[in-house]
Amino acid sequence: MADRPVLCLVDDADAAPAEYQSQLAQLVDALPDGQTAVICTVRDAHGAASNRLLTALAKREASWLTLKPLTPSEIVDMVTGYDQHVTPLDAAALHHRSGGVPFVVGELLKLPADRRTGPGARVPAAVRSSVLNRLAELPSPVGDLLAHAAVDGEWLDMGLLAKLLATPLRELLPLVDTAVTARLLSWEAEPDGRPTSGYRFTELSREVVLSTLAPSRRQLLHAAFVEHLYVSDDSDRERFARHLRAAGALAAETRTTLSPGAGRS
Repeated sequence: MADRPVLCLVDDADAAPAEYQSQLAQLVDALPDGQTAVICTVRDAHGAASNRLLTALAKREASWLTLKPLTPSEIVDMVTGYDQHVTPLDAAALHHRSGGVPFVVGELLKLPADRRTGPGARVPAAVRSSVLNRLAELPSPVGDLLAHAAVDGEWLDMGLLAKLLATPLRELLPLVDTAVTARLLSWEAEPDGRPTSGYRFTELSREVVLSTLAPSRRQLLHAAFVEHLYVSDDSDRERFARHLRAAGALAAETRTTLSPGAGRS
């Protein structure tokens, strides 16, 4: 066996304890030439946690591959591999719900067809556990940001979130970046059906975040949006009305007959 080539796979290397990282780096330094191939995956290639290991691999002329989410057409190919059939419209819905993450697409395909997307959609148990684990690892300010953003919708309104959280935008952006690294949010440079770029939830991530909020907290968050949208110059009526309905009795009584912007001076 010692004369045979060896493949070593290290998944989520930046999540490993520091001691394990150090041992892996020492192992890479000691590898004989031409006998061992190492495949190492990391969530954040620029994070400090795995620097020593990645540096050791770089010295061995490592090749770097940046994996992007699946496109709708690639999802069609993946579904075909499961011996199933989807239309381009189905693939687009799966892409929107999963964010193009292969693991999530695979878990959705395990559900009955009417539970993958649409009104009857469900969150696969394995995906829920994965998202909850990532949420648990986040600093509380990031969790608070995600809770506020989730009740508002798919896309993050950075200006309004900064006001609600009483946090300057320059301090809010690092929190958003942490959520992006945790794969709970994504940056869409060329979004479909939206005029400008921005940060967004995948459907599944947002649904899991919402499921962690007690009904009373949801109402409080919706009421906070009502108060800020009420005096906003550019709030749309549909968004204002949705938050007003969800806030219920917590919304000020005078808001029930007023449209957004009516209370501004």
